[in-house]
Amino acid sequence: PYERPPLSKEAMTGEVPAIKAITSEELLAERSIRHIRSVRAVAIDRAAHAVRLSDGSSLPYDKLLLATGSLPRKLPMPGLGERCVYLRTFNDALAIRAHLNPKSRIAIVGGGFIGLELAASSRKLGATVTVIEAQPRILMRGVPAE
Repeated sequence: PYERPPLSKEAMTGEVPAIKAITSEELLAERSIRHIRSVRAVAIDRAAHAVRLSDGSSLPYDKLLLATGSLPRKLPMPGLGERCVYLRTFNDALAIRAHLNPKSRIAIVGGGFIGLELAASSRKLGATVTVIEAQPRILMRGVPAE
């Protein structure tokens, strides 16, 4: 896991951001957190308070938190193909950056922090930008109206 703000800022404007990890193996160990790599949770046995893992092992728990991450909402429009990209990873940022120049016209769906940062970075590179937001105003979920 890494900090994502550089994806819509430095990666867009050509500065290569240092990918800053949110945590490290040392910090996890220091806090008595066991990090299990390369397995998936495949079943939950609520009666036994255990999670079955893809390698066949089972992990007991007292309390269980499901933190599945998220996926972007895909635009339900046929024919977008490679003209529609989603910003989730560093590679996504590089792919978007490759299309940004003073002749670019870009539409950004989402007027939250990431969408607006991407819009600002795109403008900095000379692109024409339109931000499309479904809410009555931008940053509606992130900041108060005032």
